[in-house]
Amino acid sequence: MLPMKPLPRSYPEGYAAFLSPVSDRTEEKVQRITLGTLRPARFDLIVPSPRPQRPSTLPIDTTESPRFTFKAVPSSDPWMYDSQARPAPTYPGYPSYRFSSNIAPFGTHSISSGSSSDGESDFTLPTSSTTSEYSYDVTPSPVRRPIKLAPSEPHRILEDTVYHIPTVECSSISSIPLTSDRTLFPDSTNFDRAPVAENAGVANTPNLNVGLDPSCAQKPLPPTSYASLPSIPSHITAQSAPVSNAFPQTRGARIRTRPNAPPQEWEVHATEIQGDPRRHYRCLWNVEGFECEYNAKKQAMKRHIELTHLRHRPHQCDWCEKAYGQRTSLDVHMATHTGKRDHVCPDNDCPKAQHYTENFVQAILDSINAQGATLVIGGDGRYFSPETVQTILKIGSANGVAKFIVGKDSILSTPAASNIIRKYKADGGILLTASHNPGGPDNDFGLKYNVSNGGPAPENVTNKIYEKTKTIQKYKIIEAPAVELSEVGEFTYGPSKVSIIDSVADYLVLLKSIFDFPLIKSFLDAHKSDYRVLFDGLNGVTGPYAKEILVGALGLTEASVQNCVPLPDFGGGHPDPNLTYAHTLVDAVEEKGIEFGAASDGDGDRNMIYGKGAFVTPSDSVAIIANWAHVIPYFQQNGGVKGLARSMPTSKAIDLVARKKGLECFEVPTGWKFFGNLMDAGRLSICGEESFGTGSDHIREKDGLWAVVAWLNIIAAANAKSPNKLIGINDLLQAHYEEYGRSFFSRYDYEEVPSEGANALVAHINDALKTGSLTNTVHKSQTTSTEFTVSGLYDFEYTDPIDKSVSSNQGQVITFSDGSRVVFRLSGTGSQGATVRMYVERYVSPEAGAAELGRDAADGLKGLIEVALEIAKLKEFLGRDKPTVIT
Repeated sequence: MLPMKPLPRSYPEGYAAFLSPVSDRTEEKVQRITLGTLRPARFDLIVPSPRPQRPSTLPIDTTESPRFTFKAVPSSDPWMYDSQARPAPTYPGYPSYRFSSNIAPFGTHSISSGSSSDGESDFTLPTSSTTSEYSYDVTPSPVRRPIKLAPSEPHRILEDTVYHIPTVECSSISSIPLTSDRTLFPDSTNFDRAPVAENAGVANTPNLNVGLDPSCAQKPLPPTSYASLPSIPSHITAQSAPVSNAFPQTRGARIRTRPNAPPQEWEVHATEIQGDPRRHYRCLWNVEGFECEYNAKKQAMKRHIELTHLRHRPHQCDWCEKAYGQRTSLDVHMATHTGKRDHVCPDNDCPKAQHYTENFVQAILDSINAQGATLVIGGDGRYFSPETVQTILKIGSANGVAKFIVGKDSILSTPAASNIIRKYKADGGILLTASHNPGGPDNDFGLKYNVSNGGPAPENVTNKIYEKTKTIQKYKIIEAPAVELSEVGEFTYGPSKVSIIDSVADYLVLLKSIFDFPLIKSFLDAHKSDYRVLFDGLNGVTGPYAKEILVGALGLTEASVQNCVPLPDFGGGHPDPNLTYAHTLVDAVEEKGIEFGAASDGDGDRNMIYGKGAFVTPSDSVAIIANWAHVIPYFQQNGGVKGLARSMPTSKAIDLVARKKGLECFEVPTGWKFFGNLMDAGRLSICGEESFGTGSDHIREKDGLWAVVAWLNIIAAANAKSPNKLIGINDLLQAHYEEYGRSFFSRYDYEEVPSEGANALVAHINDALKTGSLTNTVHKSQTTSTEFTVSGLYDFEYTDPIDKSVSSNQGQVITFSDGSRVVFRLSGTGSQGATVRMYVERYVSPEAGAAELGRDAADGLKGLIEVALEIAKLKEFLGRDKPTVIT
């Protein structure tokens, strides 16, 4: 027999039974009945469909003579299921139900008790008959399409199993053991896959899915309320959208070619940059001041216009009404409702294959003593964030969390979350972000825990969480309706309280207390025509924050911000603010000659400063901010700058500022958590990382918008002292080099390389470290004829001056006799393969002159990079001729 799905467990009225579908595979139609759990439920009537449909919630038609009746009676006898007797699980205080033995057909419809077409025997029905008030006609009719009794909530279904339903309140807690045994609910989370029922209302059966809590009325998940996109004029259609066959300025390309370039030049250029000369259609969409320069093949361009600009979303979820541009995205989304999980642990005996998020959240809560705690919840809005917020609320409430502070629409930038934790004195926060990595159904997602000071969890906490994940056997959860995340307010949720907040307002108040907003606004108002600003949010979380700060508080126009609508997939881009991935900003600044450009990443903690003719490296950025800190009110009001710090791979530009100003300067491993202890101890004010992270002790996270406004504050202050000349980004850079000298710096990223090759590279350098084979060796660049003598080689180790904790193996460093250095490090922020980063630094003193100080970074580092690649044998170990990203 084909097994049927049990009916939903969420409604208190009426008895429901398992009903098998009508078989159309033989001429003789056979109505079959599967005996199973009888329990309170509500019937919903739907017509069979090839994919899940929203139930019409119509009542069952009982006007015709019923053909079958069923009756439920309390019993301790075995339950009947698929013609076999199975012992009913019994638990103290819980009633058991079974089908009464007097179930029989009556009327004119015949029942087959012979073999069905699938080769299995149907259950032979008794001959006696019993009437009941719960009688429904399920017989197919010539005037009616075959109907199907289907569950209202497919994500709550258990497949091919008998389970016990205790009666509990909606706020009750279920403890779900994660064991590999095969006992029935609630002692099992590991069921066999069952075949799909014929004509089933749900197209795909859940695999290893488990219902977590009984009989609580559930509402369908609400549609996610992301920030609204700008309206599209009604006359714009896909057919009338502007498309050009002219030569494009190639997406992501650093090469500039005239739009009227001849076809031969176009083919060579497109082949080199795009790898395909056919990508010659260019989007010239220009609506409400937004210009798009995407280029692609003709069909891809059509899809781009429909999905990106017209926001055509033809594939709509029938359960929660969310809409998607592609059917595959809808299919992935349906797992939210059906409970279907395609990716499972390859170990068939592993009970944790479908509970990864729940396990990790429970491990966090077990590690922090969550009873009575206040937690901040939010993230960068990437795909799967709203669903995960609901999971965290349910598990957190079951674990005794007293209060949740949640970002509206589940949106909360990492810097804003740090501010909220500190401002409201929360015990910590769970942030939903994968930082600067791409998002979407097939890309990255992450969970991150911040402690009570607002900073990332230190190693002793993360190690404890990791150990919990290795031994976890169960998680606690309550069953309650989904929280409406789009409305600001406070309400009770089970035993907890939930406060939905608009974090943008709190963050604006914070920045206004740090910077001289009147001075910045006065400067921008006075130079509207000759000093333009452009901020690119890369469709990450900072968009709403940037608009409120730049447009709302500083009076800039809407044209000063772009890509500031948070999207679950970041608009299909890579939200990493560097010269490669932030090409939308770089192209706009270069083409329009914009004086000040800036970008931030997916979760808002990174930044890039890029003005007309000037790219500011992160190392130079933090050094210049430290040098100009005296013009920022926050430092004036807090006794000046206490100390400076940088991550080990970051250039030593900030060290020079610290030395001149008589400040402590700390060198720490990569990771913002290493700055936290120094800040809490009052020994650190400004710090930065070469990975586009800059910040201060105003919070305990790096802060992208803080750095952007800091630069605007510095530029406004510099111009207040220069009435006759407009000071821009390049002027500040050159003045800094003339005073301190210049640290030429570049980073080569080799992403998604084989782990074996990456480990072999590290082993090769470690061997040279142990044997000393590289020390005092001379290496000559073939292109520049410059000689570099290796003066030292070491593996960086850090001892925290506050708690004396030790962090080892933080990167291999090769130093040269002229003060240059090269650093090799395996990155821990990627999600596929391994990422190897090579950092190259060469210092030039002020005495070298303006010509040497003003050289292009690639030119100034050319010889050293050549030597570094030769020493490390990067091509040999990684199999790459060039890096994925250069910054």
